[in-house]
Amino acid sequence: MTEHCLRVDYYVADIGRDPVRERLVAMQRASHEEQGCLEYSVFESLDDPTHFSIFERYSDAAAHQEHMNS
Repeated sequence: MTEHCLRVDYYVADIGRDPVRERLVAMQRASHEEQGCLEYSVFESLDDPTHFSIFERYSDAAAHQEHMNS
């Protein structure tokens, strides 16, 4: 099977950076427990305080779909 990888960009609105960071880190921890999740990394931009990126890597598309359903 082929690994399934994606990058997601989040831009923070008026709620502020800290609540978004906390939620993304919680999602990262939970995702690492999912079967088929090979990597779930959260990055904060050094240049843009409103920008977060997530890199996700799953064993296959079915594992990613399972993550989306959770």
